[in-house]
Amino acid sequence: MKPCYCINPDCSQPEHPSNNNSNTRYCQSCGSQLLLNGKYRVSRLLSDTTGFGIVYEAFEGFTAKILKVLQEKWNNEPKAVELFKREYDVLLELSRQNVTGVPRADAYFQYSTREGKILHCLVMEKVEVINLEQWLNQYDKLSQKRALKWLREITLILDKIHQQNWLHRDIKPPNIMLRNSGELVLIDFGTAREETQTYHQKVKGQQVTGITSAGYTPNEQQHGQAVIQSDFHALGRTFVHLLTGKHPLEIYDPINDVLPWREETENIHPLLLDFIDELMGKLPENRPANTRVILQRLDEIERQLKLPPITPTITSPPPNPQPVVTQKQSPVIPKINSSVSPLDKTLTGHSYRVNSVVYSPDGRYLASGSSDKTIKIWEVATGKELRTLTGHSDWVMSVAYSPDGRYLASGSSDNTIKIWEVATGKQLHTLTGHSSGVLSVVYSP
Repeated sequence: MKPCYCINPDCSQPEHPSNNNSNTRYCQSCGSQLLLNGKYRVSRLLSDTTGFGIVYEAFEGFTAKILKVLQEKWNNEPKAVELFKREYDVLLELSRQNVTGVPRADAYFQYSTREGKILHCLVMEKVEVINLEQWLNQYDKLSQKRALKWLREITLILDKIHQQNWLHRDIKPPNIMLRNSGELVLIDFGTAREETQTYHQKVKGQQVTGITSAGYTPNEQQHGQAVIQSDFHALGRTFVHLLTGKHPLEIYDPINDVLPWREETENIHPLLLDFIDELMGKLPENRPANTRVILQRLDEIERQLKLPPITPTITSPPPNPQPVVTQKQSPVIPKINSSVSPLDKTLTGHSYRVNSVVYSPDGRYLASGSSDKTIKIWEVATGKELRTLTGHSDWVMSVAYSPDGRYLASGSSDNTIKIWEVATGKQLHTLTGHSSGVLSVVYSP
């Protein structure tokens, strides 16, 4: 016999023992209905500290569900009621589009207590899992392998959500659930909003609700101007939390306005660290343009991580070597010039990691390709930056000089190769055809 819980906020004994009889239709303490919407019986209170709603476990027959009830104090606040109902609207639309990785919407209705109080109720699929904040309490930090897997999985969920022109606006570890099967589920769509609606309201000068979670929400969202890249910022901060085991606010340095999180990680490759930094770019335009770019970047990172390390080739001596008679000579000891420094110059100017460098054929110039999407030409003798080539929309992964030194080729994560005239910096050609990032370019002799 399952326990039965009364959701009337004024009930003095919501867990009255006589309520547990499956034939009991009314609370034996306050007289309110126990069978909600004609089919749901509430079994227990799960949480009354989750934002607008109170969360219960309910059953439809033998199937467990999640029941959310808007807290009574918000009933007369139209914006609170709107946000609460929005979660159902979003989940229902995503369910119709067969989007996986989100809970399935079941019902939205109003429940009246015996005293006539109206409660707003939302029923959805119960995901039998723990959230990632709870997971951290058990496992401390996320490994690189699992980070790549989870980052891809959440991005795929976001891809489906963004395709419907919705923004989640509240991505953080407590809102990501881990099923027993290992599948991730994104929850809490009460703060979600249509991207087009947000934009048009701003254009018309209307007030847009600012939804914030300290440590995760980017600046533009705090000012009511959320865009799809706002979700990416929160995603990056989420993985800072998962990879360090610390809430972003524990790491944040408010005096210098920096987040020195990388030193808190263990055994994480710089490629992944750099990418998470890019997700958290200060401005939306500094972050990936869309989910497809994120997925492509993850492909490239995983390919690079799988490349075998370069090891020197050792040539074995021939078998039974014949002795060679030579005249013994005194060893030649080179003169050491102590005035020469082993480090001649350090060239700075790129704002992100440098992925490729190449000397010009005459050795006078150096070209560098960077994750800041630019190529720079340097004068070797002076270390002076001569020119910055811009045009790629993603990481520059490789650069190569033509044999005569007049042209430069660049390969990028934007799937293109560009040909440049070195003397002028002019972009001459863009070669397309690759379906993924270009990791290497080379001229024929």
